[in-house]
Amino acid sequence: MNLGGLGVVVLVFLLAWWFTGRLCSPASRFYFLDLPNERSLHTAPLPRTGGLAILGSVLLGRVASFAVGAGSVLQTNSAILILSMTLL
Repeated sequence: MNLGGLGVVVLVFLLAWWFTGRLCSPASRFYFLDLPNERSLHTAPLPRTGGLAILGSVLLGRVASFAVGAGSVLQTNSAILILSMTLL
């Protein structure tokens, strides 16, 4: 992985962290709660929008990889690395 690919990985991680904080905030327009029921493992309402933050950051990371010219360098293994860094 070259320096551009590493920059994309760092960008995706930071975007996922930032988007998750914004979308899971009660002040967000996209703040949806998963209310517990008798089948739930959780007892308190949990935000459901964290997955949108991860998906959005991965998609923006792929766009950024092509923008910096690392799109051809970032093959399947690097895409999996970007996804795993996002999930951290």
